[in-house]
Amino acid sequence: MRLQCPAAGSWPMVRCPLKPGSVTRDTLGRLHIPVAGDLAAAPPKSCTQQSVTVPPSAGAKFQQELVFESREWKFAYNSLRNTNEGMNGYSKDPAHEALDDPGRRRIHGVAAQSLFVALLVVAANVRKIRSFVAGTATGRSNKPRRPRRRKTTPITQWRPTAAAASGSSDPDPPITA
Repeated sequence: MRLQCPAAGSWPMVRCPLKPGSVTRDTLGRLHIPVAGDLAAAPPKSCTQQSVTVPPSAGAKFQQELVFESREWKFAYNSLRNTNEGMNGYSKDPAHEALDDPGRRRIHGVAAQSLFVALLVVAANVRKIRSFVAGTATGRSNKPRRPRRRKTTPITQWRPTAAAASGSSDPDPPITA
């Protein structure tokens, strides 16, 4: 993999005295990298070149197990995100824990607030566990139910009846078999 020094290139992100192109008027507000005497005497390759090639073995411990944006990656990270956001909404329920309501935790200090938030999250977990146990004890399945739909004819298939087409003034024509 080719990597570039942050002080290299046409628009450097940091200032470094070993890269004269990074020390200009345009980069005055950027982070300055201090260079010690021994580093200036024998700079590494990344300081003498624009970019370096790093073999996969050098950064293997930081490599992701799943390929970014792959089907497996989307399944893993989307389901984790949905689970996390679902629990956030569950613990913010105003009828129960109301985690997002600061009026429920009227005490000063970060430590006390953290303790109360931890207790509210524990209460939400206990509530979720109790509802699961109650559902399994009654034999109710925990699979999500399909929403009920009305038994109506879709608008694409609807045809006016003969009475409505003839302009009858009776709003509810008699039902005939």
